[in-house]
Amino acid sequence: MSALRLSLLVLIPLAGCGRGPARTLEGTWVGKPDTVAARGERDENKYRELVAASGGLSIDGDDDASARPPALVTDWERHDVEVTLDLQANQRVRLAINGAVDGAPVEGTWKIVESGPAGVVIEIVTPAAPEGADDPEPVRRRFELGLDQRSDGLDGFTLHEVGADRRLGALYFRRAER
Repeated sequence: MSALRLSLLVLIPLAGCGRGPARTLEGTWVGKPDTVAARGERDENKYRELVAASGGLSIDGDDDASARPPALVTDWERHDVEVTLDLQANQRVRLAINGAVDGAPVEGTWKIVESGPAGVVIEIVTPAAPEGADDPEPVRRRFELGLDQRSDGLDGFTLHEVGADRRLGALYFRRAER
């Protein structure tokens, strides 16, 4: 009987380990094409926060931005699009582009399939055909989320489709205003 109790004491805490990153991601997020300027501003703010917290060196210097080669504009940056991603606690997801796709959001499921210190990979499964179609094959797509962690928690994340050409660019998501 004590071996059973010992097994339960070990297994019960492990059962909830995977919910940490998922719980952090739950909620409604709004994404827009990530631009070079936006990435630079986020990085500057992030490192300024780190430097201030450490009481260390300043990041302000004589770095001349005009001396750097111009960054290439990605495909996403050429579009004025907004994507709403509602990652719900019951592994349900609702996606909408500029408020709707063909008049209605797309619904499906999501789960974390890989997790690391800098990000996660999620899989989103959506139906391929309208409900009632003969044997609809679901669509499975994986996305890398680069987490933008700050001292006060998750500030946002970049989203890239796994296997897609990186020159397409990324979407940057922030929590929706409430």
